Amino acid sequence: MATHSPLIMAYPGATLLNMTDQGIVERPYQMTEHFRILREFYLDPDSFMDGIFCE
Repeated sequence: MATHSPLIMAYPGATLLNMTDQGIVERPYQMTEHFRILREFYLDPDSFMDGIFCE
């Protein structure tokens, strides 16, 4: 199943496969780009949005 849902990615026992230049790699959800982006947003939504619109 392809998903960007943090709830599904964090499901106990879930296997996350990340597509990279080196092929498909298994990763814990905390090491995915999607988790990193959501974490930055949740920690400081105003700065995150300012950064998006200033780029």
